[in-house]
Amino acid sequence: MKEHDNIELIKKVYSTFKRGDLDGLLALFADDFDFQHPMPPAIWSFAGNRKGHQGFIEFVQGSSQIIAREHFEADQFIAQGEYVVVLLTERMRAKTTGVTFDNP
Repeated sequence: MKEHDNIELIKKVYSTFKRGDLDGLLALFADDFDFQHPMPPAIWSFAGNRKGHQGFIEFVQGSSQIIAREHFEADQFIAQGEYVVVLLTERMRAKTTGVTFDNP
């Protein structure tokens, strides 16, 4: 794939996620894809390394129970070879405490 094609694919992934279309999002991934969230599982049990569609569903369901996304915007896409870096901003609210936090 060319860098432009890679960027377009990743833009589609982020826009599908932002719409909350989990089925559409999963359709963009191989059945056995690897997903990693950097938060330690000791803090968020649903984070860490996940594999495949079911692992991703568990992550989404787990995170949805404790946080509400109030803002999510993929601002910039940078491609080099087969890699795409996404700079995004998001604001989340902890459901139990109501505390909001920004994640640039």
